[in-house]
Amino acid sequence: MKNLKILLLFVLLLCGCSQKNQDNTNEKLEEYQTYYEIVTNNARFKEKSENFNIALEMSQIPDGTYRYAIVVDNAQIAMYDVVMIAVEDDIQFQDAAKMMPSLGIFEDTTSLIPGQVNMQQGLAKGLAMSGETDKDTVHLKILVQYKNAKRTKETREFFSYCLNTEGFTYEDSKKE
Repeated sequence: MKNLKILLLFVLLLCGCSQKNQDNTNEKLEEYQTYYEIVTNNARFKEKSENFNIALEMSQIPDGTYRYAIVVDNAQIAMYDVVMIAVEDDIQFQDAAKMMPSLGIFEDTTSLIPGQVNMQQGLAKGLAMSGETDKDTVHLKILVQYKNAKRTKETREFFSYCLNTEGFTYEDSKKE
C-alpha cells in the first residue's frame, strides 16, 4: 500500500510538471503568433537602423534548397531583451506551413550592449537567426524589438528586404 501511494504521488508530480511544460509551450506559441502578426500587419519599414547593423545572406545548400541568415550586430546603444522574427513572402500566420525564424521567443532573450560580451550574463556581440526555403529569392519582413536599460521602454524596428544569393535590397515604398 505504501508503494502504491509513492507511485501515485510520483505520477501526480509527473503530470503536474508535464501540464506546466504544456502551458509554457502554449504561451510561447501564442507569443510567437502575436509577433508574427505584428510583422505581417505592419505597413512601415526601414532600410537600416541608426542603432545597430543588420545584414542578410543566402546560400544554396547541397540538397538544392537555400539557407539564409539574418545578423544583427554592432549595437550603438544598449539593447536589452532582444526579440527578432522574420516572415517570408508575406505568408499569413494561418497559411504558414513552417515556423519562421525567430530569436528570443522560445529561448531566453539576449542583450546587445556596445563593448560588452558575456554570454553567461546574456550579453552578445551580435545575434543571428536563419531559415530555409526552396526558392532562390525570398522577401523578408523582419522585426527587431528591444528594451532600454531600465526595461521601461520598448522599441520595435521593422525592415523589409528582398534576398537572393547575390545579396539583399531594401523593399518598400514607405521608407521611414
